[in-house]
Amino acid sequence: MIIVRLRKYLMTTFQNRLYPDVFIRAILKVILCQAIFYVSLSAEQLPEYSSDLLESAASDQIRTYEYRHLHHLKRSVAPRPIYYIHSGNRSGSGGMAKRGILFTYSDPAARKVQFTGSQNRYRPIDMHRNRYGIWYLVLDPGMYELDKPELKIRYKFKVDSLFVLDDTHESREEIASGSISTYYLTERDIHPMAGTIITRRNLSHGAEVMFRLKAPSAHGVSLLGNFNRWNPAMDVMQKSEDGWFTLKKVLAPGEYVYAFRVDSDIQSDPVNPVQKLHPVFGQVAELKVK
Repeated sequence: MIIVRLRKYLMTTFQNRLYPDVFIRAILKVILCQAIFYVSLSAEQLPEYSSDLLESAASDQIRTYEYRHLHHLKRSVAPRPIYYIHSGNRSGSGGMAKRGILFTYSDPAARKVQFTGSQNRYRPIDMHRNRYGIWYLVLDPGMYELDKPELKIRYKFKVDSLFVLDDTHESREEIASGSISTYYLTERDIHPMAGTIITRRNLSHGAEVMFRLKAPSAHGVSLLGNFNRWNPAMDVMQKSEDGWFTLKKVLAPGEYVYAFRVDSDIQSDPVNPVQKLHPVFGQVAELKVK
């Protein structure tokens, strides 16, 4: 369409000056060749974050990747924590870095691949397919109890209608239904990503719970729940420079429901997978302390 409009413009401009049509065609050909050259040059200079670059990252280093980097991944890699930047709607991050665990699976012929893991009771999560047939997902593991002796995600890939193991990751275990892949979490993996977490502090009368919410544009956030009679004035959260609101609270063993008051709005914990409907406050999060 651009070439057609350009040709029409040149014809109109140069015909009044008695330039032949052959000359106009030659000008168009030169312009087209130059455009193809610069497009190909830009494609060659595009840094493809290949599997080799992902594999070369040090085990104690969390690297930052963009959507285009994962879109150029040419083979599946073992799961690892990464920072992920995507300004589109898939991540919902608005262009900000989102921390998560990268899972990948290679099958160019598959029509649909889903991730099923213990972190959300094995509910399937759709994975994204890149141009080379690599399916990928940046997973936020959500809420975990840090006092557990082993933190892990048991998972499989659902490829069309079949469940398969992760062939990039050797860690597996046997359960009642057979073998399953296992990714062991460290405190480094989950602490920056999780919302509400139970810390490792040993208490004889309950547990210390850290409530966290990312709200960089909020002026004030308070915690409310059945542990403080839904009074937001009792538990005002502190804001850090990176936009996190945090509060540590000791809770006795039991079942609790809670939400956050963000300025004047009430919202549930977005990273807690266990939600329920409250008759007054709407959707709230559920927390069990042992």
